Amino acid sequence: MSAIERVKEPGRRRGPVWTMPAACPSCGAALVERGPFNVCPNGFNCPAQLAGRLVHFGSRPALDIEGLGEETAKQLVAEGLVRELPDLFRLRAERLVELEGFAEKSAGNLVAAIEKARRSELRRFLYALGIPEVGEAVAKDLARHFRSFARIRDASPEELQEVPGIGPRMAAEIAAFFAQPDNRRVLDALLEQVDVVVPGGGGAALADLKLVFTGGLARFGRREAKDLVESLGGRVTSAVSKETDFLVAGADPGSKLDEARALGVEVLDEAAFVELLRRRGVDL
Repeated sequence: MSAIERVKEPGRRRGPVWTMPAACPSCGAALVERGPFNVCPNGFNCPAQLAGRLVHFGSRPALDIEGLGEETAKQLVAEGLVRELPDLFRLRAERLVELEGFAEKSAGNLVAAIEKARRSELRRFLYALGIPEVGEAVAKDLARHFRSFARIRDASPEELQEVPGIGPRMAAEIAAFFAQPDNRRVLDALLEQVDVVVPGGGGAALADLKLVFTGGLARFGRREAKDLVESLGGRVTSAVSKETDFLVAGADPGSKLDEARALGVEVLDEAAFVELLRRRGVDL
């Protein structure tokens, strides 16, 4: 008897047959195909996804909420303190201290970090939402092209494809995310809590300029300063060279300051850097 015949033999016991569910077991939403996987599209309202979405929302490339790690996110969801993303901005320190692992200081620090995240750069906010196909690079490209969350939210697939690197499939995924009624409802609630801004508003105010930062700045974090320059068309490098246009020197600048002076590179302190931005039409 051949292998095929043995398989077909009546009465022969077979292993368990697994069938893919048609709906998400957590929220009941109909599953959709995404590449080789069937996934729940109900990202904002699926309880099973909420803790992971919180972690992503508060990650460093997103809203950078220090203290919002995996264990804390799970705890907030399990205790019912966060049922949807906008609830994050309603947390109070006096409620957090009642949770295991929280003391007065850690609760205050988390609330302070959440408050700081109420003002978010557009590209960071886009990345934080966990939109299908939108990683850090695509979020930056969308922000640079549209320069408005409202315009991105209402863009057609054809308009989205005008952004370099976004093809038909990616554009359809992004447009479908914003078209989903539940997503739009949660986004409306989020926008009541978060001020989404486009740094500078000057587009190419620093176009073709190369800057190096050294030492500590009082007004800007190093990453924040780099993001700001790049959003304005400039470039930030780690090493000083003859091609460097400005060295921005903060506290304890180190050897880069000597290198810049030796090469004749113009050196700006933080106040002069801010003044440069203002002269070029950047609204800080």
